[in-house]
Amino acid sequence: MPRREFRNAVAINPLGINIARSIGSAACDILLGAVGAAASYGVDVAPACSSLRR
Repeated sequence: MPRREFRNAVAINPLGINIARSIGSAACDILLGAVGAAASYGVDVAPACSSLRR
């Protein structure tokens, strides 16, 4: 990365993290309201369980 672009890259990184937090929270609220707590927990745990099979 060119040195002149480094400051912009550092500044935009937290922006992406904050956008992901907002979208993730909204998706969680929608999922929780639509299917309930047990199914929401299952959706959260499924990726972790699938990575254990390797």
